[in-house]
Order: sequence, then C-alpha cells, then structure tokens
Amino acid sequence: MRTMKSNTGGRGRRLMGALGVFLRQDRGAGTAFYVLGTMALLVTAAFIVDSSIATGDASQVKRATDAAALAVGHQAVASNERNQDFDREQINALAYEYVRANLGINDKLADEFSPDKVSVSAGRSGDNYPTYTVTATFATDPELLDLNSREQQIHSTVEVRTASLEVALAMPNAYTASNGADNLAALRNFGRYLAELLIEESDNVWLALVPYAGSVSVYDERRPALIRQWASSEGITPPGLAVVEPSISNNVLADGRIPDRRANLLCLYRGMDVGENYFWEQAPTGRFMVSFQLRAEVDNPYSVLVGSNRPVNSYIQYSRGQVVNQGDRMRTSPDCPVAPLLPLSNDIEAIQSRLDEMRLPGSSSNNFDLALGWSAMALAPAFRGSEGWDLDDDLPKDFSEDGVRRTKAIIMLINGSFTSFGSGSAEVTPRLSELCSSFRRRDLKVYLIVVNPSEAFNLVARPGLATCSESSSDQTYLTDVDFAGGENDIQQRLEEIADELFQQSSQVRLIE
Repeated sequence: MRTMKSNTGGRGRRLMGALGVFLRQDRGAGTAFYVLGTMALLVTAAFIVDSSIATGDASQVKRATDAAALAVGHQAVASNERNQDFDREQINALAYEYVRANLGINDKLADEFSPDKVSVSAGRSGDNYPTYTVTATFATDPELLDLNSREQQIHSTVEVRTASLEVALAMPNAYTASNGADNLAALRNFGRYLAELLIEESDNVWLALVPYAGSVSVYDERRPALIRQWASSEGITPPGLAVVEPSISNNVLADGRIPDRRANLLCLYRGMDVGENYFWEQAPTGRFMVSFQLRAEVDNPYSVLVGSNRPVNSYIQYSRGQVVNQGDRMRTSPDCPVAPLLPLSNDIEAIQSRLDEMRLPGSSSNNFDLALGWSAMALAPAFRGSEGWDLDDDLPKDFSEDGVRRTKAIIMLINGSFTSFGSGSAEVTPRLSELCSSFRRRDLKVYLIVVNPSEAFNLVARPGLATCSESSSDQTYLTDVDFAGGENDIQQRLEEIADELFQQSSQVRLIE
C-alpha cells in the first residue's frame, strides 16, 4: 500500500506566491482596493470631524441659550417688581446679546447669528408658573464634506417661581422736633412709596405697618374684645393694683372708661427681659401685659407695682406697668401711638388710610426695640387665624422650610438722635443681639434706615442691631439729617430693598 504525502504546505506556499504576484501587478485589483479603503477612511474621518464640529457647535449654542434664558427670566422678575411692561423687542434684543456673548471665541459660529435668529416666547409650566423659552436658529455647514448646510434649532426654557413676600414697615411716630410735621409727612410718603413698589400688580405680596413711639398699639375697632383675648389676667389686673386702690374691680384695664380705652389705644407688651425676645414666635392669647399711665401728680409707688415684670429699659419704664383706678388719676398714654399696627395687607387704600392716621404723640419716647418685636409678631405664623391677626389667605404664612421658600422681612426706620438709654443701657445691647439672633434663626431679614444717630445710639444700640442683618449693607446710617432732609436718599434705599426682596423671593431655574 502506497503512502500519500500531504501537499497542504505546498498549496499554501503557492497561494501566497500567487497573491504576491497579483498584488505586484500595476493593473491588479489591490490598488483599487487600497484606494477605496483609503477613501472610506478619509470620508469617515471627515464625517467624524464635521460631526464633532457640529456637535461642539450645538453644545456651545445650548450653553449660550441657557445663559440667555436665565437672563430673560431675571429680567422678567425685574420688570414685574418695577411694574414695567415686558417689552418683547427689548427682551429679544437681550436674548440675542446673551447668545452672542456666550459663544466664546468661535467667531465663525457667532457670525451665523443675527437678531432674527434668536427669539423669545412665553408660556406656562405644568405647575402654572411663567416660563420663557429662548430659541436660537443656526446652520451647520460641513467643512470637509461637500454636503448642503442644514438649519438647526436649539432652545432653553426657564421657569420663574415667585415665593410669597411679607414685609413689616416700622416707622417712628414720636419725633417732636420743631420740624416734626415735615418728618411725619416724609414718613407717610415712605409708606406710600414702599406699598406701590411692593404691592401694585402683585398677588402674593403683603405689607404690614408698625407705627411706634414708646410702644405699639394693636387696637382694632372690629375686635373690641381683643384686650381680653390677648391680655393675661395679670395684665388686665396688674400686680399691686389693690395697693393703689383696693376698691378697683378685676379686669379694670379692659373697662371702657379707662382713658386709653376711650381714646382707642391698646398698647401691650411681653417678654421684656434679655433673651425672652418679646416671645414673638408664641401665640398671643392670654400672654400680654397692658400699658397705661398715671397722671404726674398721682403718688404711685412704682417699685410696689412692677413686680417680676419690670421693664428692662429704664428710659421707657414710665410707660409700662403702672396701675391706677378708673377715675381721674389715670391719663391717656402719650407713648401709645394714635395709629395702630396694620396687619399684613395688600389693600393699597387700607395702607393709605392707616398712614393718614399717624400722628405725633405728646412724647419723644422712641422704643424701636419693642417695635422690632411687634414687627416680627406681624409676620409670625403663631399669629395666624382668629386668635391672632384674623387675616385671610393663611397669613402670616409659615417660615421657609422643607424646600418651600417664603420671604419675610422687617424694614425699620429709626430716629437715632436721642442721647441716653438711661440706667438700663447695659442690657440694651445684649437684648437687641439676642432678638436679632432669633430673627436670623428663622431667616427673617431685617433692613435698618437710621437717621441722625447719636453717639449713645452708636455705642449702645448699633452693636446689638448689627446682629440682625446678613450684610453691613442691609443697614443704612444717615448722619446729620432727619427723615425730611434725607427723603430722596431714603426713597432710593427703599427701592433698592424692594428690588432685593423681589430677587430673593423669585427663583429662576432651567427646566429644558
């Protein structure tokens, strides 16, 4: 039997040799194969390059429309807060400028854009908040491939959410200088101006007015029983009353014959000691003492009457805690302002009416710290409902929490010209500091405008008040000028504060 040898290796060698000859032939298919392969690689590379350029351009345009949409959203907020029309032509121009400015150094891409290539449209989100969409149209023109250019549209959309805004404006009603009438007129103008800035054409902004002198009145003609509701039993029948006049009945200070009741005045106080902070976060029912005054000629052993509820400030102590019977030994309190606190309102006419009620009482007492406490109580959720301010719209609203933003702010005007804080001045600074710290914990913003601050004010009050504000720019001090003399500067500052509050209460966010 013959054994056959395998020829596999020979056939392989012959095949490789033939392939080599074929590849070496000038007219062989190998050249075309390589040409086609090279062309395919070049086309693929060109496609990749052009695609990368197009993708890069689109990404750059998207970043530009994002910036433009955010700018448009913020401009819409600014226009609303200034009660200005949302001018379509101007807003389109703004969007166009922002798109071009955010294309970086890509001059070729920037040249693609003209004002008619950028547009702005308005709408509503699913949650019914205003939205603004910036759309940019540009052409993609391949640089390496001989293909026609193609138009693309890139858009970005922002949603504008406006949180509720509650503001308390505290104004002194105790300025008794020779030009007091001019200052009172200026204060009324400030109230009107701020109300117009904040409220007109806004449906979720409210303003409270807090006129103050030695105290703050909370008289409400709609609620004659308020004194019995808010005052404690001790407040209506103060300690030591029987010492002065044993025949006085209980609840004497709620009696309609009391001078302050006849004059429609109701000045209350609580939490006067350092760290008590007027208990501004607590509900009002049954918690207050009632302020009143004796005639000067009445012999009243003050130390017998004040007990544990002594005032902290000796410079205002004569306006609180003193008791007397229902007869002619009591007088109308000059430290209780005629115009009572106006709870949160968006009624311009009601605000105007309360401003017109402001008068200069017969006292120069200027208890701004107590007014700070009452301003906070005007914004405190604990005063919501029939036991509090008895307002609609669930006012005052809750503090910001759990991602829900609400803006609350106090704007306080102070005449700092008085020169003494009395024997209790050592407690003024820490009391103000503690009070301001309690505001900061609740994100309650405080803006101060102080005219003509004295050396005593700067030494005693200013350090404590500094704790109230997040920034030193939140506090404005105008030296050697009163409210009338500084009216223009103060109105300008009120406008700046209003703008800042609107910005803080508005959130502009990209949603597309």
